[in-house]
Amino acid sequence: MGILQVAETHTKFMIARSHLGGRNVLLAPWFGLLVFGSIHLEAFETARDAYGGWDGVKGSKTGFYHTEKIGGKWWIITPEGNGFLSKGVNSVHPPHAPEFSKEERGKAAGMMLSWGMNTGGCWSDPALAGNGIAMTLRCKISGAHRDAFPDVFDPNWKNSVSQAALAECTPHKNDPWILGYFTDNELPWKHEEESGAFVEEFLKLPPESPGRKEAGAARAGGAAAMKAFRERVADLYFRTTADAIRAADPNHMILGCRFAGRPPLGVVAKMAGHADVISINNYSDHPPLPLLRDMSRAADMPLMVTEFSFKAPAPGLETNGSGPAKRTQAERATAFEDYAGQLLREDFCVGYHWFKYAENWQGVLQENGTPWPELTKAFTGINATAESRHR
Repeated sequence: MGILQVAETHTKFMIARSHLGGRNVLLAPWFGLLVFGSIHLEAFETARDAYGGWDGVKGSKTGFYHTEKIGGKWWIITPEGNGFLSKGVNSVHPPHAPEFSKEERGKAAGMMLSWGMNTGGCWSDPALAGNGIAMTLRCKISGAHRDAFPDVFDPNWKNSVSQAALAECTPHKNDPWILGYFTDNELPWKHEEESGAFVEEFLKLPPESPGRKEAGAARAGGAAAMKAFRERVADLYFRTTADAIRAADPNHMILGCRFAGRPPLGVVAKMAGHADVISINNYSDHPPLPLLRDMSRAADMPLMVTEFSFKAPAPGLETNGSGPAKRTQAERATAFEDYAGQLLREDFCVGYHWFKYAENWQGVLQENGTPWPELTKAFTGINATAESRHR
């Protein structure tokens, strides 16, 4: 096995690229110990392609990440046609700054790879793409936010989405390191039984707006009409954003709108044909498996948990952040192992993203910028066997 390139991260893990069977294979600190001169390198259980794909699962080689259902289980498939699970960290950027320097970027990518992480989650420095890290991008094309929807019935809205997608997505269309696009984050779909509250949000629009008129008719029609109204909004939202993104960039996946809580299954079902992956943020001790299974079945689509974490006391760091509180870093590491391990047994699972990289008690990094050893040891152990556990 001839070593072509070696890079050392400040965590003392080693990342290498090797030549195996006539092709480049990414090596990370997983399974076994490879000794090269005085350098110790931990090697993969089996060969990985240049994009982190595992050759234990084979799909179509398309040049871009995509999803396939193989043997009854969902997978992401790398540009080179091998199985991939998105193991990511959110907000990978310097504390309180949006982008790394070139040197910092290489160090961050090296650390992530040493933990078995292969994806920059939402709000990460986009320049990490191509450093051995697949990148998710958060679109800002819909005008929606956590507290309100745009008027999806207004033709002007559709035009604005199309123009925004052309500007935002077209520059990335030929980049094989882009995993895909999130369309939004934690939109206010309300819970299953709260279609009336959802309609009320549209009644706040100006009196002559198309959405206000549609909402008024739905409220007058009663519970069934209000439920149907919310599903019409979902259909227009998912259809319009998907059409716009695919017109601007037909090569990359649409990763959903990052649901929160317990999204209505009628809304989730409207994603079918207009996304590639369902994304949901969840901050509980264990993944809500019955809900996640129902969501996957509703749209016949794979699912990623795109935010989860556990926090524990971290001297010098901000105490804010979501997620169950643990007493120690060791307890936090054990909680990660349990949560991720449960997900990997599920046919629908194509990944999980930890929130977040730094800054507070949820972070992977300590105040001095070094990783918490308990947590990153847990990352490495689970991520090493993620694909074989899922298969």
